[in-house]
Parts: sequence; C-alpha cells; structure tokens
Amino acid sequence: MKIVEIAEAFNATVTHHIPVDGFAAQVRVSDGYAFIAAGESGVIVIDLRDAEQPKNVAQIHTPEPAWGLEIGGGYAYVGAGALVVLDIRDPENSRVVAQRRMPGTAYRIALADGHTYVAALDGGVQLFDTTIPENPRAIGNYETEGNATDIAIKGERAYLLDSHIGMRVLDITDALRPVPIGTYQTETLPLDAQISGDHLYLLEPERVQIVDTHDFKLVSRFNGLRFASELTVIGDAVYVADLYDLRTFKVNQHLFGLPVDNFTAFGKPARRDNTTAPRYINQLGQNFPNPFNPETWIPYEISADTFVTIQIYDRHGTQVRLLEPGPRPAGRYTARTKAAYWDGRNEAGEAVSSGIYFYRIHANTFTATRKMVIRK
Repeated sequence: MKIVEIAEAFNATVTHHIPVDGFAAQVRVSDGYAFIAAGESGVIVIDLRDAEQPKNVAQIHTPEPAWGLEIGGGYAYVGAGALVVLDIRDPENSRVVAQRRMPGTAYRIALADGHTYVAALDGGVQLFDTTIPENPRAIGNYETEGNATDIAIKGERAYLLDSHIGMRVLDITDALRPVPIGTYQTETLPLDAQISGDHLYLLEPERVQIVDTHDFKLVSRFNGLRFASELTVIGDAVYVADLYDLRTFKVNQHLFGLPVDNFTAFGKPARRDNTTAPRYINQLGQNFPNPFNPETWIPYEISADTFVTIQIYDRHGTQVRLLEPGPRPAGRYTARTKAAYWDGRNEAGEAVSSGIYFYRIHANTFTATRKMVIRK
C-alpha cells in the first residue's frame, strides 16, 4: 500500500492523502480525476471531485508495470514496456484502445502536435504519430548515449534527459529529423524535467536546477533535497516528491531564486548558517533509472564513516552480484560518479535476465533493502 500525494495550487495548497494499491510512479490530473501510473498495478483512476472524499474508481491493467503517462484529447498515453493508449473520455470506464511495442522499454511520455514522444530507456526516444489515438504509428527515433529517462516538449524544442549526459536539447521543427542543438551536462542523475515559461526545471536526487531554455545556462537552484523522485510546476509553485515528503517551493519571479520550504510572502530566501556542518542520516535511495537496461545507479546516504557493500539478489533470494563501494566518509552519494553502479551483470560477467531484483546495503549496523526491475 502506497500513499500518493496530489497537490493543486489555486489560492492555497491542498494535499490529499489517498491510499493506492501499487507503487505510484507518476500522477496526472484531468477534469477532476487523477490518473496514476502505479507500477505493477497498471493505471489507477481516482475521483477527486469531492475534495473531502476522493475515491478509487477504476484500475486498468497494463501488459507490464506502468511507469509514466501523459494526457491529451481525452486519451492517456502510458509508458508500460509498450506504449499503451487509454480512452479516458469516461474516466470511470477507461479502457485500453491500443498497444505498440518498440525498441527498449516505454518509460516516460511527452505529447506535441499529434505526436507522442516516448523515452524508452536503452531504446532512446521513439516517435509515434497518434493523430488517431487508436492507431499509433511508429515514425522515427533518436538514439541516446545512455538511458533516455524523460522528455519535455516546448514549441519546436525537445528537452531529453540522458543518463550519461544530463540534458540534451533537440530541434524538432521537423519531427522526423530531430537535430541536436545543445546540452546541459550534470554530474548527478537527471530524474525529471518540466518547462514553465522560458525556463526548464531539472530535478536531480538532491536539488532542483532552473535552466534558461534560450541559452541552456543555469539561472538558479535549490540544494536542500534528499532523495527526490518527481517534480511538478504549477504557476510559480514547485512541488517535489522527496523521499516520504511532498515539498513545496515558490519561485521568486523578480529575483528568480528558490527559497526554503513552504510559501513565503515575497519568496525571499531564508538565511542559512553556512558554518554548520551537514547532518547525514542512513538512507537507501531508489535506483535510477528503474526499470533499466543495461545499467543503473543506486544512491545512498550514511551518517558516519564506514565500509559500504551492496548485495544484489534475484527474486528467489540468490545473490547475483556484490558491489563494494568500499570505505566511505559520512555523506550523501547520489551523483553519477558517486552512487553505486551496477551494469546488470552477475559475478561471472554475464548479463542477468529480465525480472525483479532486490538490492541491500550494509553500512556498519545499517541495512536496508529495495526492489528494482530489469527490462530487456
């Protein structure tokens, strides 16, 4: 049982806590209903029209776990291994109307001008003509250096998250022939991206970066996150799912800075005592990307200097790989070059098969376990 937090910004911030069967990977709201990509539970529909009593009203099973979705024109386009199209014009009777396989694994979705862009992990970006939603047609693709983990569209540009680079910008004036026009490189793993106005909000495990979409330069950033997973921008409000919390920020449009948590009257940053040493706690983050093929990174945080090992098991409890980051000082290890890395191979150097795996960290007396999925 998971808790999904859905925030809507009008005159105030309203947060609903709604029990959902499954892992809530991504949420989109349309016409009073929330559509949730809920991992192995497929897509779950929640009626939000009664703010006091939101309720689950439908569940649509997908061929594989649902990891992302976007909504447009009465249809939901779901990344669930394949591209799955749902007719949601009657939300409580939503139904699958099309499925399309592709190279890689359909993960996150972006919509623009009758086209559906699919970030397909090791399959790069796959492009479909969905002017007829019931009959998506594959019409092109764009290869990436690493896993294509997300994509955002604004006008004639696509902003693609690549696990080996950070962000790559494509000119999609001709959708069939995307042209790379710039990059924004990051040391950490890019998790989520959204465009608002002339700025792109780029979410990483520990921070939000605001990038100018004209020259791809950093405008502002906030470094106070722990293990973030999803970001949403509504007006001048920024919502971040950060570990077990929903964190809210307000963008100061004049100074263009991100203040500390919660809304402030004028959006002024609170003072920070830079002489205070950071305090770390023991935590194991969710691997990213997830699902993945062939590689993934495992973020973690430790409260004291210690030797770190991470064991990887298959679903039967058999250890397939031992990762040894080794002696580490207290700190947070989320950057691409610092998080634990697994190439999807066992101790013999053989690629493991598709399926569910578990990883367990050992750091002094701290142990924790999480689940991950390899999809080939």
